Amino acid sequence: LTNFHNVDTPAAAILIGPNGHFSQIVSNTIGPTPTDVRGLNSKYDSTHATNLWIEANRFQWTRDHTMGIDGWNITVTNNTFENTNGWDANICTASDTVFTHNTFTNVSNGGSPNHTDVIQVDAFSSTTEISTNVIFEANLVINCAGTQIGQLSGTPSTNTIGWWTFRNNVFI
Repeated sequence: LTNFHNVDTPAAAILIGPNGHFSQIVSNTIGPTPTDVRGLNSKYDSTHATNLWIEANRFQWTRDHTMGIDGWNITVTNNTFENTNGWDANICTASDTVFTHNTFTNVSNGGSPNHTDVIQVDAFSSTTEISTNVIFEANLVINCAGTQIGQLSGTPSTNTIGWWTFRNNVFI
């Protein structure tokens, strides 16, 4: 996907709006993106898209977080995330969500001052973010030196974050 004209914040090559329920994003190559443009983003709003299926996509050289997902009942499977260029591979403030059989390669800060994560909960700016019942399973993480596997944190008095499961992943 090229020729980005998305004016939403944060901008994304693929933007799923709050009413984008039951969307399927399948078999795309996304990137490289311009500065401050994510590969995929489900809209940060008081209403979230539900029942998303994100499969067999290749995200490469994004210039913001590769993917930001918000909502419920989301499956992220068989995708490739590579060369994140100083940003996190995934920002997840979603619940009842599964990340499975994905490959993460060269997720690193790329010399930027950012710390990088394979997956991170980003629940600091909103008082309504919930990220529960998330499974990160059977993923392959290769050559991600200096990168955290996951950061699960937020504002404790206002956010609900928990019941995350990491299992059967391979880290090389």
